[in-house]
Amino acid sequence: KTIFELSESLKNEIISEIEKNQPQIYWDYNDDLSKENIEKIMSSEDGLNDVENELWDLNIDCICDLELERGKELLSEFEYKINEELNSEDSEEWEEEFRDFAREHIRVDMNLKGLMRNNRDEVFFYDTCEEFGDQCFNSAMDKYNDLRRIKKTLGIKTNKLDAKIRELLNNASYGGNLVVYFAANVMTLRDCVFRKDKQFITFKGNVSIAITNTCNGSGYNVDIQHSFKLPFNPENLFYEDTIKYNYSWKVCGMYRDWCSGTDWGFELTTKKVETKESSLTASIAKDREYKRVFESGKCTFGDMDFRRHRNVVYVNEYPCGNRCTDCGTFWID
Repeated sequence: KTIFELSESLKNEIISEIEKNQPQIYWDYNDDLSKENIEKIMSSEDGLNDVENELWDLNIDCICDLELERGKELLSEFEYKINEELNSEDSEEWEEEFRDFAREHIRVDMNLKGLMRNNRDEVFFYDTCEEFGDQCFNSAMDKYNDLRRIKKTLGIKTNKLDAKIRELLNNASYGGNLVVYFAANVMTLRDCVFRKDKQFITFKGNVSIAITNTCNGSGYNVDIQHSFKLPFNPENLFYEDTIKYNYSWKVCGMYRDWCSGTDWGFELTTKKVETKESSLTASIAKDREYKRVFESGKCTFGDMDFRRHRNVVYVNEYPCGNRCTDCGTFWID
């Protein structure tokens, strides 16, 4: 007796039952996405599939168990009908063949959205692509022009927030990029980011703005009661945990919800939206390349991360400092 002798109507009934009730992975409340997973999901449209494939490989034993269990359920459900059609008294004659048939149609749902719901809101920032220098040596006119530039970027038309903006500029040591911080659910934000429509990103409420320098690991932030929108470019949206010297954790040691007062959203438009590209994109790409070279067993001249050099010696003669004997990178005292 063979399963292939079944009528098409019974085969279709079995397939329909399988497709209606596909097995799904259950994630415990302690399970969540890693920082690397979130970075991949937010970095490209294919990121979600890449993470799902990784999780599939990591949970292959669980997936096989779910397939086996579903096969047993189907066998129990259709055993009588199959025996009747095949005029068989012993399901062992066709059982193994039936399992193979069922497995071809069983698709275990990774339930990635369920896993993502376990993640708390994550911290992101949007780069306005406006950069500012250290105010220490700026003239009064330079400082005034920087004030005006921030107000123009954020659509501020009154003088009510001038004191806050001056505080921001004067305390942002080494200058940096003007950014807007907010907290968001990864899945909700991702659904908005990869829309094909032209759009603006909007902010309102107690908005957290900052000038941050990711090279020196410095910056300053203030909260402003204001509503504004910026032309949206996905390349200018950054997940805070992917920044090496990030402002929230490495510089300030903030609470996870420190910027939750920023309400964010998206606004569609039929008009052409002109956007700039953040300078941070290139620096992040360079840092990833440094990391890749280090993991391959080498190091790169100009990579100032001491930990990515294996053979460093101290030079006790002018100019004193540490030197990598492999690539020649030098850290002066």
